Amino acid sequence: MTAHPSLDDPTWLAAHDPQDMLGLVAKVPAFVADAAQRVAGVVPKEWRGQIDRVVVIAMGGSAIGSELAATLAQLEGTVPVTVVRDYSLPAYVGERTLVVGSSYSGNTEETISAFSQAKGRTPYRLVIASGGAIVETARADKLPLFSLPTGIPPRTTMTHSFVGLAQILTDLELLPAQTPIDHVAATLERAGAALGPTVPTADNRAKQLALALKDRLAIVIASEHLAPAASRWKGELNENGKSLAYPDLIPELLHNTILGLPHPAAAPRLVRFVLLTSPRYHARNQRRYALFRPILTEAGHTWEDVVIAGQSRFEELLLATQLSSATSTYLGLLNGVDPYDFETIEVFKRALGPMLDEARV
Repeated sequence: MTAHPSLDDPTWLAAHDPQDMLGLVAKVPAFVADAAQRVAGVVPKEWRGQIDRVVVIAMGGSAIGSELAATLAQLEGTVPVTVVRDYSLPAYVGERTLVVGSSYSGNTEETISAFSQAKGRTPYRLVIASGGAIVETARADKLPLFSLPTGIPPRTTMTHSFVGLAQILTDLELLPAQTPIDHVAATLERAGAALGPTVPTADNRAKQLALALKDRLAIVIASEHLAPAASRWKGELNENGKSLAYPDLIPELLHNTILGLPHPAAAPRLVRFVLLTSPRYHARNQRRYALFRPILTEAGHTWEDVVIAGQSRFEELLLATQLSSATSTYLGLLNGVDPYDFETIEVFKRALGPMLDEARV
């Protein structure tokens, strides 16, 4: 792989990252600690033992953070946690369901619509937001509020959403206590230091991955607890890198995707796979990755191996998404775009227009 000299030039990086997205990426360890501090005491103690299901309504980065927590709950928790990305509250929501409305802006129309339907169906409602209409609802109805920081792109609060929701589940005794926050923050600090802009490409895995993914459609593959991390990679490669990407899963892809590798014939020149692996994976899944690599080679495809190893699933999810943030930001810079910018999303929202009250349900 030929290094891109600009990635190692501080002047070039500063000029092409005018809103300091790299600086926000470097704050991930601080975001973990901040989330833990902000969420402390949010959950009423009297809710413990009263909840047998959790539904989180969210979109975008809020939804991905919730998916990470939902995956932990699936593997380690005592109740199902479902993430809804739509206008309608599931029919099964009842009086022992905790419904969480999570929206960074507080004005996400899908979230507001579905969350409004929870009133009268369950006494257990909680809001995660930085402001907006959903916070007004929380205050009017005297609901618990996990308040997010303001002034940053919504996607960068994924860490807050994940850490905060995981702590909410722990406080409700629905999820075991995770790796201590100070340990996780220290681990992320060390990992982040190795991904920073002053670290040369030869020693910087995020820069290497960005170079490997430039002008390629990334297919990010993961398994088990890292499955939602693959979706986070997809979203950040889209948002920060302004580049197409898609997630896939092992073992599922060995029942379908594997047959699609030969075509279109141009695919090997346009696609690069990213294999997110963990020593925590089931031994059979680890063997599947070992067998899948030569199949990719035989079909003419290339891939990047990314090994995520931490003290717990919780820590590994944060390490995987931290690397995603750095990689996608460097990719955006290589693509000549502002990684921070999300004006296209705002333009689309303005074109869609405001949601009429009669269309909310």
